[in-house]
Amino acid sequence: MVGSIRALFSRHKVATRIKTVVDTYQVLLSDCVIIADSTAKAFTVTMPDPGEAAGLVFTVHAPLGSTQDTVTVSYKGPTGAAVTLSLDADNDAAMFWSDGVAIFAFHYEHCIA
Repeated sequence: MVGSIRALFSRHKVATRIKTVVDTYQVLLSDCVIIADSTAKAFTVTMPDPGEAAGLVFTVHAPLGSTQDTVTVSYKGPTGAAVTLSLDADNDAAMFWSDGVAIFAFHYEHCIA
């Protein structure tokens, strides 16, 4: 089991940076978790180009999505078109993964108690 986990991570780049943002933000390849604090206003978080982010995983967490304003995440989806995802509930979060061509989103509402 340990060998298979090492093999999995050896094939993928792993970023470790945690970044808190309060305004429109372009995700960096070095980011891992983006905490989107919408206390003051709604804003957009934009994922990097899928070709540059191949194999990377990003998580965006909006702790105050419905209490305050919505956080919108923009990315290039599987069809090649721009896609947006709204984090509009408290503790709303989504994980994003790039296969090098597109970004895929896995959305979790109310993920943290």
